[in-house]
Amino acid sequence: MKNHQKNERSIFQRHPAITIFAFCFAAILALDVISANIYELVRGHPWNKRQAKEWEKVYKQIFVRSDIYHHGLAENASIPRINWGTLVYSFYTNSLGFRDKTPREIPLVSKHYRIILIGDSFTEGKGYDYQDTYAGIITDRLAGEGIDVLNAAASSYCPVIYWRKIKYLIEEVGLKFNELVVFLDISDIQDEAVFYSLDEAGNVVKSDRQENKIEDKLVVPDEADLYSGMGSKIGANLMMAFKNNSILFYSAFDRIRAIGKPKPKRQETPRALWTVDKDIYNEFAQVGLKEAEYYMNKLYELLKKNGIKLTVVVYPWPEQVIHNDSQSIQASFWRDWSERHNVDFLDCFLYFFKDKGGSEAVLEKYYIQGDQHFNRNGHHLIADSFLLNRP
Repeated sequence: MKNHQKNERSIFQRHPAITIFAFCFAAILALDVISANIYELVRGHPWNKRQAKEWEKVYKQIFVRSDIYHHGLAENASIPRINWGTLVYSFYTNSLGFRDKTPREIPLVSKHYRIILIGDSFTEGKGYDYQDTYAGIITDRLAGEGIDVLNAAASSYCPVIYWRKIKYLIEEVGLKFNELVVFLDISDIQDEAVFYSLDEAGNVVKSDRQENKIEDKLVVPDEADLYSGMGSKIGANLMMAFKNNSILFYSAFDRIRAIGKPKPKRQETPRALWTVDKDIYNEFAQVGLKEAEYYMNKLYELLKKNGIKLTVVVYPWPEQVIHNDSQSIQASFWRDWSERHNVDFLDCFLYFFKDKGGSEAVLEKYYIQGDQHFNRNGHHLIADSFLLNRP
């Protein structure tokens, strides 16, 4: 009789703690799924895409189209928090649309000696507050000497844009300055060969040669493939469904998974390998160097006409460090060009190859992990090298 009564007891009576836990877990899971789907319905994208969408929104606030020099930065932008990978930093621009420590009005004429810096994303300073970038460090240190420094750089610039933007600033904006420092990047050569050209009016436009470009080796995998190591394709798809329909549980899972996650791998790209790979050099760099030289010649003549001094700076990407490319074509080409034009030249390759710890140690010390851009140490190295070598 006692056994019969025992069998008639409900599962809750037999296992109350487990039953309560299972009920709460199911309720939280259902609420999690509902919340994730409501978020997607309201915002128009899954919760796990929020960072990408936020960056897209911020990107539109920062970068603006130019009918003259293709693109630039918005004027007086004020973004206290922006992401570059795992790095979080602030982004401000001044009234000229130049990256700055804070939004401010820039007079077209300065009573001080004025230097303009120009370059691409390295000089813009991806990942760091302006005062931690080499442009910001140079600005702060030279301010103590009564020298005014402004940063006209932006991502994906190259010599055709350097020339056209500076021409616009001098002739149409009326900006007065005494010296231009061009930080020539390794990627400038592919940009010249592939991405930009001039239209009939002499303005920079997107080139129709892009369809012939070498594809970078930095392939973005299908998101489902990121989980392929966890099992079959079905399992990967289930994981994607979990990712797209959960906020709480996926966040917890992602944090746990990140604990044992290896460091991001540094993948090499043709944008930088042209200095060490003959096939890549022949594919676009031979043409790109000629294009870059042509526009640097035009920039030189423009500055000479206006009595403005020119300084040229070069520096390595991780690829040059990995392949021990200390005597790089990038350095030798622009050194020769600078000597022919009697302009100051700074080869920052020398400072990166002074380190005796080997390529991995140099990469870890001076570059963002898994990225081609400089970390704080790299920015300080460039700034110190520049300031040390000023006449």
